[in-house]
Amino acid sequence: MFYVFDNFAFNALLYSYPVEILPCSVRTEGLSVLMFFGNGFTSINAFVNPIGLQGLGWKLYGVYVAWLGVETFCVWMFLVETKGPSLEAATACFDGDRARVDTVTLDKDEDTPE
Repeated sequence: MFYVFDNFAFNALLYSYPVEILPCSVRTEGLSVLMFFGNGFTSINAFVNPIGLQGLGWKLYGVYVAWLGVETFCVWMFLVETKGPSLEAATACFDGDRARVDTVTLDKDEDTPE
């Protein structure tokens, strides 16, 4: 059940979160670094799991549950979007004074000729 819900959320966030928080000038580099480390950790995990299962047996799943708790805590504490500000405010947090928000408001009364 965990992977069903994890795949609904995490697969989309894997690309959309870095794209939203990184400025355009470093977006591609940020995604490539993310994918490099993600693939590296996944490869290491593929070799470590059999050793852990052999040594700890079913208790290894307790390690995974504890790690999921750490990940949940980190997302709750450190990801800016989970604390309530809009995407524009999050951009200002990451980009500082360089953040620029363009808003266009159209009023029907202003567009119609008199």
